[in-house]
Amino acid sequence: MQQTQVDGVPVFWRQGPEPLTATLAFRVGRRDESFVQGGITHLVEHLVMRALGKSHLDTNASVDLGGTFFTATGRPAAVGAFIENVCRTLADLPVEALAVERDILMREGGTVSHPLDCVALGERYGARDAGLAAFGVPALAGLGPGELRAWAARYFVVENAALGLTGPPPEGLRLPLPTGERNKRVAVTPRDLPWPGWTEGPDGVAVAFEATFSTALMAGLRIALDRATDEIRHGRGHAYELDFVGRSIDPSTERSHVTFWADAAPRQAADVANALLEVLGALAADGPTAEELTHDRDGMLAAHEDPRAVEGAVMSRAASHLAGREHQTEEQELMEHRELTPAAVAAALAPVAASALVLLPDGVELDRPGFTYLPASAVPALDGRRLRRRLGSGAPRGAELVLADEGLTLLFGKGPTTASITVRWDDVVGVGTDDDVLVVQGGDGGAIPVRAGDWRGGEAAVAAVREHVVPELFFVEPPDEESGVPGPRRDR
Repeated sequence: MQQTQVDGVPVFWRQGPEPLTATLAFRVGRRDESFVQGGITHLVEHLVMRALGKSHLDTNASVDLGGTFFTATGRPAAVGAFIENVCRTLADLPVEALAVERDILMREGGTVSHPLDCVALGERYGARDAGLAAFGVPALAGLGPGELRAWAARYFVVENAALGLTGPPPEGLRLPLPTGERNKRVAVTPRDLPWPGWTEGPDGVAVAFEATFSTALMAGLRIALDRATDEIRHGRGHAYELDFVGRSIDPSTERSHVTFWADAAPRQAADVANALLEVLGALAADGPTAEELTHDRDGMLAAHEDPRAVEGAVMSRAASHLAGREHQTEEQELMEHRELTPAAVAAALAPVAASALVLLPDGVELDRPGFTYLPASAVPALDGRRLRRRLGSGAPRGAELVLADEGLTLLFGKGPTTASITVRWDDVVGVGTDDDVLVVQGGDGGAIPVRAGDWRGGEAAVAAVREHVVPELFFVEPPDEESGVPGPRRDR
């Protein structure tokens, strides 16, 4: 791997097959936005690509949870010109087509990963940082030209950039980005819920958990996927697609979040979830066989030797730089893999059970020892003035709205079966307005719809929301099919 620098931007390259591919990456993605800024990074990317216009190059751009990427493949001179124009456009962002691109992005819904992975992140981390993956782009319609330009000026700077190339830098390459400050991130904390647990998600099945990144963990995950595919797809025929995604949550500690998913039908969902958990549990108890470790190592070696793997290798190096973590070379990874033991893989997977989250289709339940149905809110219910439901209102039957000095609580059920969603004033991240309804979104992940006509004394609740929440957090709520925002989850 070769490393150089162009206009202060680190450049990583290795000779690969022609034509040249270049990816300019930035350390800014969905997790860096606030709830009401959702989609602002993606909108910047859309405006840049629109301004660059048509090209004979193979070009693409994308935004995920933690990064933004501009890619071009073709002749070196043309690739270099494209990447340079990306930098110039970011430094002077054109916003004339903002309304059009905003509408396009609202149709996309702001998805940054597989839907099951997005929901799993939201369930674990709430409506902030990595958990924002679950909440779409609720306030995109309110973002204006000034906010877009300020966002580009803050995050699309030299200190947040890296370039990966599958060949030497094109002659005369320039990367004219402004200078600024490196994007600082604080490790996100999981919600205070009774893990392990389960709840509803979109179609399919997911098993998600936290673990510490290592060569042993990655080997264990790949082997788990092989075992699960053999059991669930080939053995039972209960799913066609199975896969997993893992991502760093805190590079300083290598804490990572992993989601396994399968496209199982509802009638088979509980069996598939249990099968995934049993595969992971067996590996955590006994580790893989020697044959499985050998097969996994041979697969890694074949992948590294494939000339087409150069693009992934240079981008892995650039990603390590942007994440601020020490990069493990392919040689180091293979050497560690040769020394792996079944016990090491078992140890890497041992924490899985304690933090496991299972997502099942609506109406499907998980009957498994140690797993509880997760409440919608991790925040304790508040004491205060209880507002009773008005006849004919849209509030759930038997529900009560508690108006307290510290915030709001929505109560469901009676006696020992009472459940609640609580949003404290100091944890409000957004308030969606839809006709006469205020949807108060808490950073914990719970949301409470407040309509004056639903409650006896409901006018006081509406007034309290407007009194305690700053105007900047109010936005017009778009239709659900356009925003990608899930409705507030209610306890059973």
